[in-house]
Amino acid sequence: ITEIYSFFRFKPLHRTLSTRHETFRIESWDNIQEQAFFRSLRQVFFYAILIYLFLNGISSTFVTRDPNYFWFTALISTLIISAVYLSGYTLGFRGNPHVGQLIFSGILITVIQFFKSFLQPIPAILNRISIWIVFSHLLIILYYFYRSFEFPDGEYFTNLESYPVQPLRIGYFWAVIQFLPTILLLFYFVFLSFQSWRKGDQASGYVIFSLTIPVVSLGLVVGIFSLVNNGHLGLEMINLIALPLGGILLVLCPIAINLALEQRIKTFKDDAVNKLKVLNLELDGRVKERTAELEKANNLMTDSIQSASAIQSTILPSIEPNRYGFSELVYIWEPRDIVGGDFYWVQQQRDWTVLVVADCTGHGIPGAFMTLISSTILDRIASLNDLSQPDHLLDQLDKLLSQTFKLNRGDSTGFGLDCGVCCFSKKQGILRFAGAKSNLYQKVGEEVREMKGDKVSLGYDFKEHPIPFKVVETSLDEKSSFYMFSDGITDQIGGKKKLMYGKKRLLHQIQSSASVSKAIERIMKDLANYQSDHKRRDDLTLFGFSF
Repeated sequence: ITEIYSFFRFKPLHRTLSTRHETFRIESWDNIQEQAFFRSLRQVFFYAILIYLFLNGISSTFVTRDPNYFWFTALISTLIISAVYLSGYTLGFRGNPHVGQLIFSGILITVIQFFKSFLQPIPAILNRISIWIVFSHLLIILYYFYRSFEFPDGEYFTNLESYPVQPLRIGYFWAVIQFLPTILLLFYFVFLSFQSWRKGDQASGYVIFSLTIPVVSLGLVVGIFSLVNNGHLGLEMINLIALPLGGILLVLCPIAINLALEQRIKTFKDDAVNKLKVLNLELDGRVKERTAELEKANNLMTDSIQSASAIQSTILPSIEPNRYGFSELVYIWEPRDIVGGDFYWVQQQRDWTVLVVADCTGHGIPGAFMTLISSTILDRIASLNDLSQPDHLLDQLDKLLSQTFKLNRGDSTGFGLDCGVCCFSKKQGILRFAGAKSNLYQKVGEEVREMKGDKVSLGYDFKEHPIPFKVVETSLDEKSSFYMFSDGITDQIGGKKKLMYGKKRLLHQIQSSASVSKAIERIMKDLANYQSDHKRRDDLTLFGFSF
């Protein structure tokens, strides 16, 4: 192969263009085409990898907001610009050394910033040194950018007598200023990366690997060139082996850095998952402890409520029909919770018997306390008053409730009750009823009559006494039966349309039943079917009796 140099093509001699040679190869056309093909293939492969890494870095920067990816993308950008410059296709061409120097400084800035971000946190003194080095490179970039406009006709390039060629093209002084501090700083960064790798950081291992690649690549290329120059290898080995192998190894450098970033993210995710697992275990432990505490508190509370239920049951008498003058008596008392706000009270005085069915404020524990208060007051009233007048009993009950809650004129409270009172005497054949928002229902034959009480509740607020409650009186008849119930039955939600059970359905069961026991049984069965899976809404009390 014959090579013809155009050294004296430029007159006068030019600093860079005279040393830039053009090569003419004299050999077979097939060999020239083959070499041109491989050269183009190397360039396509090299630029394709760099562009892929550049686009991947941009997308990763936007997705992760990780500064490591930002500086990696900046590094790839400077490498692409450097490759384009060295190829001579744009940015003037590589005969302009000032452009090359500013590109090198740009590469070094991105490398420094990448290591600073990747190895965070770094010592404060090292951070200050790196800031000063980056600042010096920015000044170098500005300096060479200004000097680049001298190319190609500036005196620096054309007057070699006044500006002789310097060692390393820019002179030892400027080479030391531009490269030595950065090289020392990078060596220290490598040392920090090695320490991190020894501590188990796999990402730092990839970084160390990426930094060894250029050294290995340069050594292989120099070795092949040396073998070619000494005649041990043919000249074609440079294009076939040295340059492709060196290019492939150099491309592995940014790939290894990209792997380091991916490993860093993977490590971060693994650490986050492990920490989350630990937190979940701690949380499970705390939840179990808290659950145990709540179960203990709940059991204690349940035991207390069970005790309250036992106490409430003692104040609700077990009524023997014959003792109190009933020929038939069936009653249902079902609190919504363990204790309830419904209660009943029965008392006998001489030939008169009193039956009270009441619905106190709320349900559960508050309602249960109201039943205790009301029952106690009724016991007091029974010991001091005649039990033949239900209206007097209601009036006295409201008066004593106001005294218990210490209500004065204009005062009000959230506690009270609705109540129905039946007073009857079999000797006199009379039944009297008075109600505070409560009614009595009498079945005669197939007809059900409603005895309405007053629309006044007991308690809740201060009232003037005596309260003129309406009294309904009827004669006792063997063919008649009577029914009283709380609104826990009629207000129960159920059915497909989720409507209340209602008074009409209840009275229909009474009307179509032949006896008190049959009526109570049918009402409870129909109510259970109607309620189905719906939640019990209130306490439930139902009384049916006859004489």
